[in-house]
Amino acid sequence: MVLPLRLSGEALAHYELLDEMEKSNWEALTTALGREFGRAAEHARQDYTLLCQRDGESLSEFARRVGEVTEAAFLSEDKSAGCVNQEELKIEALTRGVLPAARAELMRHDPQTWTEALKIVRLETKIKKVPRQGTQADQAKSYNRASRSGPQGTLHLLNNLPNRPPKTEDYYGLLLQ
Repeated sequence: MVLPLRLSGEALAHYELLDEMEKSNWEALTTALGREFGRAAEHARQDYTLLCQRDGESLSEFARRVGEVTEAAFLSEDKSAGCVNQEELKIEALTRGVLPAARAELMRHDPQTWTEALKIVRLETKIKKVPRQGTQADQAKSYNRASRSGPQGTLHLLNNLPNRPPKTEDYYGLLLQ
């Protein structure tokens, strides 16, 4: 029989522990090996359906995990058909498991390749990391600078408050009269 020559590691050790009757009967052999190793694919498919980006997990770490879990869950003997199918499965898992802002971008762009999907998510991640101008920290710095510079600084502060009408000299003239 050729099968023992193709086995290695834990599978070979398990084969050697089988009795001679199981080794000689193909159906009994596949049943015995399937009982021991068939659960791995089942667990891998469960992991695939539960893929989700963890708190603090970077995009590259999550993408690597998506690739590994997808390959483990959907091993295909026909490599040409498996590649296309696995690409679609990876994109689906990435879309389903990535953080919400990136998920929306993936759904909007509908990538056709794994590389395209990664580019979209990386771009979205870079956009989220760019600091916005006019944040509360910037406003606090402006307030601190203005309050230290006396009345002129306070006037400057009032002119820069959001949702206020623009201040003009005529407007101030009416206020002072």
